Amino acid sequence: MFSASFLYTQKMLTLTLGLPTDALGNTIGLTGVYNDNMENDFRYLNGTGTIPISSSERRIFEWAKTCMYDMKFTSCHIWLI
Repeated sequence: MFSASFLYTQKMLTLTLGLPTDALGNTIGLTGVYNDNMENDFRYLNGTGTIPISSSERRIFEWAKTCMYDMKFTSCHIWLI
């Protein structure tokens, strides 16, 4: 079963997703790669690679902007592979 929750506090948005276990290893989306490997979660939607999870807030912000522009054309990016 799929579930989602959003929490906004002090200018910070937190998104929590719940996916069924059969999606593990088969799901890529704006919230990362669902494969228990945090190192590949900040993946560019155009497939050019990832940025490290230890990146500065500024670098993560710049990465997120690349996703935001793509979201003008579609409401959600979750691919089952």
